Amino acid sequence: LRGASNANETLGAQQVFTEASTWARLYGGSIVLFVFDDNQTFATPLAKFNNLIGMQVYDRYDVYLDQNFPSQEPIAKLRGFTEFLEISVPGGNRIRVHESRFVIIPGRRVTNRQRANNGGWDDSVLQSAYDSLVRYGSSMDYSANILRDFVQGLLSVKDLTAMIASGQEAIVIKRLQLLDLSRSILNTMVIDADGEEFSKQSSSVAGLAELIDRFAECLSASLGIPLTKLLGRAPSGLNSSGESDLTNYYDMLAGEQVRTLGKLAERTVQLVYQSKDGPTGGVEPKAWSVKWTDFNQMTD
Repeated sequence: LRGASNANETLGAQQVFTEASTWARLYGGSIVLFVFDDNQTFATPLAKFNNLIGMQVYDRYDVYLDQNFPSQEPIAKLRGFTEFLEISVPGGNRIRVHESRFVIIPGRRVTNRQRANNGGWDDSVLQSAYDSLVRYGSSMDYSANILRDFVQGLLSVKDLTAMIASGQEAIVIKRLQLLDLSRSILNTMVIDADGEEFSKQSSSVAGLAELIDRFAECLSASLGIPLTKLLGRAPSGLNSSGESDLTNYYDMLAGEQVRTLGKLAERTVQLVYQSKDGPTGGVEPKAWSVKWTDFNQMTD
């Protein structure tokens, strides 16, 4: 952002953009509220102002839309947004804000019908990945259960069924308690040479790692994040460097960057140029543009 980079650093724009994108992905949308030095309330439409002095991020659940006032912007109106909204701030208070003083950050892309059901908001990125996330978590839990019961002790007792049938359960339980006590004290199982037999049986874990990997791959696909990034896993396979995965990932991020943060970036730079203490003294240049930094950084 030529000429406006210093002002954006002062405003903490990078942190604001990161937070706005994070809450939008997590909750399905967020807004960035601009704070101006114009001696007007937030509910007043933005006109002349001295300077842009700050930005504040709120997630969708901090925002309440006033349906009595449809948005004056055609696209925002079609999406179900309103001209005024109320923001919940610490202390239990709400502030009324005009749409000229904030920018909406979209979440995970959805259809118009789904967006209408969400009250104008998009979906969380976790929505489409929920089933895959549950399956992956379950596979890890089941694996822990298998490891816990990996070696199972087996005690064979002569005439056990007959003893239980004749009401001698107390004798059986007492015998098991004595066996457990002997193992705890002596680390040795003391059994009857003629009537009992103790052995250990282990469970097979063949193929378990491959099965968990399949669940991880499904989760990676639903999130659009390669395993090398999602789980910090080294690339697998012969002659595999993971570069193709990163290239596809960076291409996806670049598209999402423009879609979710493009309007916010342009609006921020415009307001910086229009600020009296800005790089152009309050006069917006006739031609300017926002260019995002390439994710693929060239090495020395």
